Amino acid sequence: MNNLIKLITLCFATISTAHAEIITFDSPPCPKCGIHLSNYEEQGMLFTGDFTHYGMENSGNAINESLGGVRFAYGDNMRIESTDKSAFNLYSVELAEYSTVFEGKQKTIIFEGVKMDSSTVTQTFSIDGFMNGVNDFELFLFSEDFRNLAYVEINSDIFSMDNLNYSATPVPVPATIVLFISGIAGVFGFSRKKTAA
Repeated sequence: MNNLIKLITLCFATISTAHAEIITFDSPPCPKCGIHLSNYEEQGMLFTGDFTHYGMENSGNAINESLGGVRFAYGDNMRIESTDKSAFNLYSVELAEYSTVFEGKQKTIIFEGVKMDSSTVTQTFSIDGFMNGVNDFELFLFSEDFRNLAYVEINSDIFSMDNLNYSATPVPVPATIVLFISGIAGVFGFSRKKTAA
């Protein structure tokens, strides 16, 4: 009976739900200055490509006061994936104008995702083109299609990004329940076989 209680506890402990995290880009290699990077890692997520990581007093702050961010100059790009290549979900991101040089020019940023089943998804966001302060970040929400992703690519340029809200994709609860029921059935079958012998 003690083994049954341990098994039930273990099965319920493995039922997982998605826990959202925010990539703040607050760990600049060079605080308070921009540095061009080809890769950056934070909270189990890997960002590769060509982009500038910068530290600034007032970067994205729609959902989290942040001290860093990334900027995309001409021709810059980024690929986002988990460090262990597991599936992940995207929920929101903060985007802003690159500088006052481009004041009044609306900018479109395209996120292209590849899901674990190799299907593709695309989401387009448009920033208004007006900087109200040093960094005028706007919060954008990803559609439900941006779930169970293998990776996401950004090939747009001339914008800033901060506070990427994501989660690792958990083991689906229905599948976990099937495993739980199978385990219980196995324990009962094994214990009945043992007492019959």
